[in-house]
Amino acid sequence: MDNTPKLFEGKNIIVTGANTGIGKAIALEVASAGARVFLTGRNKNMLQDVYSQIIEEGGMADVIVADLSVEKEIEHLVEEVLKSVKQIDVLFNNAGTWHNGNELFFGKSLAEIPLSQIDYVLSVTLLAPMLLSSLVLKAMIPFRKGKIINISGMFSLGGAKWLHYYVAKKGLECFTRGLADEVREFEIQVNCISPADVATDPYIEYYSEENKLALMPKEVAELGLWLASDSTEHISGQVIYLKNKTDYSPSL
Repeated sequence: MDNTPKLFEGKNIIVTGANTGIGKAIALEVASAGARVFLTGRNKNMLQDVYSQIIEEGGMADVIVADLSVEKEIEHLVEEVLKSVKQIDVLFNNAGTWHNGNELFFGKSLAEIPLSQIDYVLSVTLLAPMLLSSLVLKAMIPFRKGKIINISGMFSLGGAKWLHYYVAKKGLECFTRGLADEVREFEIQVNCISPADVATDPYIEYYSEENKLALMPKEVAELGLWLASDSTEHISGQVIYLKNKTDYSPSL
């Protein structure tokens, strides 16, 4: 951590889904740059591991366990952050769900997907970022400063057979553009990173033969670091597609 310029010294940053994958990588990157990071997710033990790594490397972090499918827990998350700090500088809406640890949410037509699963995927992946952004904006607007960065995803084969997840992620891109227009007058930027396949632990487990072109979580996090910096004050409402330089699949 000592070799990274302290671009975010004095900044307070929330990262959802910070226990693993892209969220963990983002948390480590911004902590390396001097931010105080509020780590949130459902798995307390995994969050504690990320917390310990940040603290051991001289960074600052807090752990707030929250199930983003539950509205009251989203409210509690923001309340806990604002008990510790007066200003929230950056929100990373990274959490999303495309599996339950035992099976992929892929391979079924809409008529075959349980309604409870549709509700859960949309709640965590699309509704939670909207609710969380709404609450965080109440803290950002008085300062006329802040950034919201959403993590979507590319679907080179389209959305068939996991339509609920596809709609949630593409809805997040529409949300990015619309919200950016709403908050432009407050000098708050909203952008979205839409990566192709990323070699997270679940991806490697389920797609072990297909990960040669997959991005590393750190590569997504590095783009997130830049978007969260003061260098991007004039960039807002953008969906940035990110994929391996040798990946020629369409950006859908």
